[in-house]
Amino acid sequence: MGGNHPVAVVDFNTLTAMLPNSLPGMKRTEAQGENQGAVGVKTSSAHGSYQGDGSSVHIDITDMSGVAGIMDLAGALVQNTTSQSDSGFERDQIIGGRSVHEKYDAKARKGEASVMLAKRFQVDVTGDGVDMQTLEQSLGQVDLARLEAMKDQGGQPK
Repeated sequence: MGGNHPVAVVDFNTLTAMLPNSLPGMKRTEAQGENQGAVGVKTSSAHGSYQGDGSSVHIDITDMSGVAGIMDLAGALVQNTTSQSDSGFERDQIIGGRSVHEKYDAKARKGEASVMLAKRFQVDVTGDGVDMQTLEQSLGQVDLARLEAMKDQGGQPK
């Protein structure tokens, strides 16, 4: 499951330090991280919660290098979703050169934006009482380029 180039997960402290201290109009109310392992598969993650006036956003950063082989398979599948209804939409679009999956319920003012980086890092942003632009801006507050640059961190010698 580790793929062709197995690597050790990035420590959760590194991922937690990448959570923004605040978002536009919101204060961070919680930051936590953890390393996990089960049946020889390891992951690490960081979670941040942010509160504004009647709104909230949660950011999750996960290093899934322990299942890189599965990510290689998933990356080979073409993903392109577009749907729309009276209450919202689901779509895949390119933001900053990266494929971002978005889902939004306009009536509930609730949504999510997710991006996979370097077949290793998953960044998920969810929000309540916000518009899609706020979720996209919140995703932009995470240093995605830095995560991509860490793609080989923890590499095992050949």
